[in-house]
Amino acid sequence: MQLYYIVLLVVATLITIVDASSMETKLATSTVPSSLQSLSATPNDGVNIKRLRTDTEEGEKYEERSITVPGLSTLKESVLKIKDWFVNFVLKIKTSFTQRRQIKQWMKEEKTPDEVFVMLGLDKGLDNILAKPELRTWSVFMTTYNRKNTKKMVTMLGTLTKHYGDLRVAKMIESSRKDSYTKSLANRLQNHQLRGWRMNGLSTDVVFQLLRISEGGIKNLLSNKALNVWYYYFKWGNIYNNDWEIAVIRKLTTVYDDIQLSKASETAKHVESTEFMGKILQTYQFKKWLADDVYPAVILKKLEMDQTKWKPSTNEDIYSAYKKFYHANDHLHR
Repeated sequence: MQLYYIVLLVVATLITIVDASSMETKLATSTVPSSLQSLSATPNDGVNIKRLRTDTEEGEKYEERSITVPGLSTLKESVLKIKDWFVNFVLKIKTSFTQRRQIKQWMKEEKTPDEVFVMLGLDKGLDNILAKPELRTWSVFMTTYNRKNTKKMVTMLGTLTKHYGDLRVAKMIESSRKDSYTKSLANRLQNHQLRGWRMNGLSTDVVFQLLRISEGGIKNLLSNKALNVWYYYFKWGNIYNNDWEIAVIRKLTTVYDDIQLSKASETAKHVESTEFMGKILQTYQFKKWLADDVYPAVILKKLEMDQTKWKPSTNEDIYSAYKKFYHANDHLHR
């Protein structure tokens, strides 16, 4: 608590400086020479006009000479930031105290993590759940509970999966990795999820079915966050396979048409949210075509034969990109 009072004293002092700077600004713009105050009592109008002109000029010069403190505005901004930090600091202390008291009460009542999860309303939906303060409260309770119940320990991932299932949790975690606020927690949860599947002996084909990658149609494939998760799992499980990149495409083409997949990847490249997977899958597909010794002209013919509707320039874009790739890497294939 000593730190609390020290910070309070420092902030109070700095706020006083800010108030003083505000007062200095007001004084600098409102000061008037005393000679102007007596003009109305002077009987000679001609003299009054002359003196008024002179005194006005002197007043303007006086205002220009008002004292300013270099860097005061910057100091004021810094102090206001410190003030905001301090307010948040105090709020965290209050929240932490209330949280500890509530957790102590739950432990006394022998509540389980699952019961508290429901009590906090965390079973009502996954939207932005990793950023909710209720989840942080639950996490602290879970840690406290696990220390007291080493034979009945629970995990955040396990509890989330129990309530929402592997698929929904996997998608939520992948989406949360894009938010800087939840990225760190999401990365840990995803690592636990992939590792858990591996430890339970789930093959990439089983996870493919678990995440329902084959559902939704080709035009929705690249926007499906579950595809990203399956890709990470596939890569992790085949890292020592030299042809694992081509194997990714071979698996996808057991479900989706080869040419339609190429068009989906090309389209996805031009959308920020799907650019990552679009570029990866296109590169892997080009490698597969090259390995299968497919000439660019053959690909162009297949592209033109496909009747599915995509952006008009898609065929030419794919053909041009593959032709360039083919000529740049053909010598490696021979």
